Amino acid sequence: MTEKSSSGFYIKVVVPLPLPNLFTYSVADALISQIEIGKRVLVQFGSQKIYAAIVLETSVAKPEDYEVKPILSVIDEIPVVTEKQVALWQWVHSYYLCFWGDVMQAALPAELRLSSETKIVLNTEKETGSEYLTDDEFLVLEALHSVKELSLKEISRILDRKHVFPVVKTLLQKNLYYP
Repeated sequence: MTEKSSSGFYIKVVVPLPLPNLFTYSVADALISQIEIGKRVLVQFGSQKIYAAIVLETSVAKPEDYEVKPILSVIDEIPVVTEKQVALWQWVHSYYLCFWGDVMQAALPAELRLSSETKIVLNTEKETGSEYLTDDEFLVLEALHSVKELSLKEISRILDRKHVFPVVKTLLQKNLYYP
């Protein structure tokens, strides 16, 4: 369950979709200290879709024209996009009149563009002993041995958890799958 923000702290993020605007989300008090420009945060977009969005602005005003949703979590410990890269994204967006999400899609490697539709495939060149895996990681890898690919929704069902991005992130860091 997501904590409520009593401080009224809001951020603007870019979601990896061909949309012209940035979107404002609220940040729970417990997560404010983790927020930085260039970090990925999990956001719900629409009624069921979840995306890894990039924080582009902090301490913004609450919009009056729509209900602001809270971020679900902060994915990264350090920013994956530098402030200079954010400035370049702004220039590309303005100069080429392209959507923010298109700039993000072009600029980020696939493993950083996670969404609820992301499919992962087992890295058959990498072997690891199960002693180096958590129980959740082991379950995901066992399922990947049985099928060719898994979506994040399927992983969510396997683990019986709503948010599986932390597990997927550690598997990626261990080089055990391809996005």
